[in-house]
Amino acid sequence: MVKWTLEEVNERLKAGRIGVTVCQRGDRLSLRGTFPAKPGIDKPPYQQYLALGCYANPAGLQYAESEAKKVGGLLAQKQFTWSDYLEEPLTPVGDAQSWVKKFEVDYYNRKGRTPTTETTWKSDYLPAWQLLERELTPTTIIAAAGKTTANTRKRKRVCEKLLALAKFAGITVDLKPYLGTYGSSETFFTQHRVFRLDWFLQISFLYYF
Repeated sequence: MVKWTLEEVNERLKAGRIGVTVCQRGDRLSLRGTFPAKPGIDKPPYQQYLALGCYANPAGLQYAESEAKKVGGLLAQKQFTWSDYLEEPLTPVGDAQSWVKKFEVDYYNRKGRTPTTETTWKSDYLPAWQLLERELTPTTIIAAAGKTTANTRKRKRVCEKLLALAKFAGITVDLKPYLGTYGSSETFFTQHRVFRLDWFLQISFLYYF
């Protein structure tokens, strides 16, 4: 008897070497695979989502598996084109807070609700997302990152959480230029040199005075 669960569907797709998986984002299903870049984007094929719009229920999973096989075949034959799928926006644009609420449901479904996960949610995730404007778009995500001080631990953590929400919502945004150098070897050695200089000046002061 065929089972219609996300795990079973992906096991069958893996066994068939389809090259595409079914993912659940919020209460909807998407396909994930290595797709050609969308029109207007100049880069080689990379991992992307293809939103199906169907709910994550047995009927939706049946449809998603069928679409995965179809899309996998097109990709294998290098015949996949976004024009067949771009009539409906593949990058959901909507109210930021509605996506935050969907992410919250998914977060606790995956992590469980405990004092630790609640603290992480309130102290790590929410502060970053409170920087967002009303709509969730690449522009508002970049603007939210820019509200923090560059090359700081806070900027790095905010960017990480903004990227997590963007990925969940199926939005492609590049925050690498905004991550800064916090935690990098460059930052470490710069701080180390400053410390050495400060130490040298203190010793010199004690010796001469």
